[in-house]
Amino acid sequence: MFELFSDIFAVRDNPLTRLDARAKLVIALFAIIAVIMSRHAAFGFGVCVLVLAATGMIGIPVKIAGERIAMPFGMALVVVVIKVFLSGMEEGLASGLLLASHVLGAASIAMLLGFVTPAHQLFRGLRWFGLSAAWVDLALLTYRYVFVLIETAVDMASAQRVRMGYTGFGRSLSSFSVLAGGVVIRSTEQAARTHEAMLAKGWSGGDTHQPLPPVRLRDVLAAAAVCLLISAAYIGWGAK
Repeated sequence: MFELFSDIFAVRDNPLTRLDARAKLVIALFAIIAVIMSRHAAFGFGVCVLVLAATGMIGIPVKIAGERIAMPFGMALVVVVIKVFLSGMEEGLASGLLLASHVLGAASIAMLLGFVTPAHQLFRGLRWFGLSAAWVDLALLTYRYVFVLIETAVDMASAQRVRMGYTGFGRSLSSFSVLAGGVVIRSTEQAARTHEAMLAKGWSGGDTHQPLPPVRLRDVLAAAAVCLLISAAYIGWGAK
């Protein structure tokens, strides 16, 4: 779980981690737009395959990459099934696969971005692009405390298992509902404590982020080159 949700891979040294976070944000956004606008499922699926290959090349374990892409894959499968059920086999399968390729392609790009960029750099980059300071602070706090809530949920679930809370379907359902309610209550309490602590430290909603240095020329050129490659691939493959 630590490897699945942490920035442990983003601090490794490789060509992708050395690229400026702002350049990676531009590339990721450009690639996601191309995937969403593509008219052929092969484009989105091809992007997903290339991203998974890239994760392997920079040393990301296959298991971790698979676990991160598992939820989008499940969503894509549900989309295909629903489309087939509503529109018939041939038409529904074609439109379902296209939507599924959009989901998997965009999700894989976001996954790779998270693998090669620490969260605080992403948030600082978003602030540099003009996202409001309040939204950036909220995103940072959300990212910080989601791990606290995960630990809380794990501890509560372990305590329930010790008390035979998941020994049958009925008890499992009851235990899960208690767990979900407990996590919601803990999150509300944590939000109140965090807000009080920030006010005690003098926070008033202003910009607390240090300005970033200018983007290096090599990073600008790298982003431009990758965006050109994406454009060429989209024109030749995704837009037809």
